[in-house]
Order: sequence, then C-alpha cells, then structure tokens
Amino acid sequence: MTPHLARIWRHPVKSIGCEALPRVTLAAGRPMPHDRLWAVAHGGSSWRAEAPGWEGCNNFLRVTHAPRLAAVSARYDPATGSLTLAHPARESLTVDPATPDGAARLCDWVSPMAEGARPGPYRLAHAPDAAMTDMAEPFISVLSLASLRALSERLGIAPDPRRFRGNLWLDGVVPWEEEDWVGRTLRIGGALLRVVEPIGRCRATEANPETGHRDAAILDTLRAARGHTRFGLYAEVLEGGEIAEGAAVEIA
Repeated sequence: MTPHLARIWRHPVKSIGCEALPRVTLAAGRPMPHDRLWAVAHGGSSWRAEAPGWEGCNNFLRVTHAPRLAAVSARYDPATGSLTLAHPARESLTVDPATPDGAARLCDWVSPMAEGARPGPYRLAHAPDAAMTDMAEPFISVLSLASLRALSERLGIAPDPRRFRGNLWLDGVVPWEEEDWVGRTLRIGGALLRVVEPIGRCRATEANPETGHRDAAILDTLRAARGHTRFGLYAEVLEGGEIAEGAAVEIA
C-alpha cells in the first residue's frame, strides 16, 4: 500500500474535544490551524490573561487527570467563531469562546467533568500567537495507523486513535518505521513537513473516548512492545499548502 494521509484531526480546546477534517491548509512555521486555540486553566495555573502566552501543559485541565474529558467531541466553525461541545452524559453546549460569556459558560460546562482533578476556579486561556499544545514550538503531530494496529495486537483491543489526540494519521507504511523518521521530511499534498522528535505519552491514552473511563494499559503495553512510551512524532511545517485525506505521502 502506498503511504498516504488517512485522517486529519484538530482539537479546538486542549484535551476537551476533537473533530475530523477532510482537508486543511497548513502554513510554514505554524501549528495545525485552529488546533488548541484554547485551554482551560485551573486554580493553580501560572497562565495570566494580562500577559497571554504559551504555558506548559500542567497549567491546564487534561485527560491525564480528568479522564471524563476524553469523551467530549467538538465542532468549531472558524467563520463564525461558534464552538459546539458534546458529551454522552451532558447536554451539548454551543458558545463563542472569544466572548467573556462564552468563555465562562464553557468553563462551567467542563467543571463537573474535572471536579477533583484540578482545583478551580477555571479560566479559559487563549494566546493570540501560540497554540496551547504540549510543546512551545508550533509543531504538528504525525502518527501511524500501522503502528496503532501493531499495538492493538499486543493490547488485545483496538484502541481508538482519538486516545492519542494526534493531528495527522498516516497509513500504508511499515509498523513502527516512523521511529526512524526524525530529521526526515514528509511531502503531503502541497505541504512539506520535517520530523523533529518523537512524542512521549502519558495516561491520557488510557481513557476511552467513547466512555471517558480508563480501560487500556497503553503505557505498559508500549513499554513491553517497544521498550519506551513514545508513540507518534512532532513535525514542523517547512512549506505550507493544502493537504487532504487520501493524499500521497513522500518520505525523504
């Protein structure tokens, strides 16, 4: 099978919902468009609204500590600024997070799912020039469905790709071959990416995106299968352009 782009995902709010995209236009030196635009800062966060900028992931609510957040789905309309969040145990919410009222309602909606995980009060964080990803650099995450299938064989279940909260999922490659891609380039549609480093994983991968319950020993299985807990890659966009599901991937 020819290497190709199988899936595209973005996550408008860090650790709270994701949505599939058929295509997207990447820009050189920029993260995935509209990915991690916001994050929910907890009561112990050092993030400051008066000096908004990137902050480390421990400043925000995450699936790692609040697994129920894994079951949130999202739909964001950049044209209108409308964000809809849904959860199997909650009524859906539609807000404009860029407004004070929308930000407050979003935090109120999330609060019951994060109770006990991190102290409040909760605030919606946004930095105009930065995505609230786990890395300060504007990286895009790239993962392999072939490696996910290989992991599934060891795990005994087929883990939903959403557990890994990745941006680009590739298929048609040899399982685990991406571990040797650091420093290489990926031509996907009209964009060119350079692989920078592997992604270390945390307990967020243990939470089921359908139920919000921890039900899979992903980290232990990775250690047994690969001797580490890395899965996926961070890449930077060297040349911007449109990419779409099904696009061929050239690895150089």
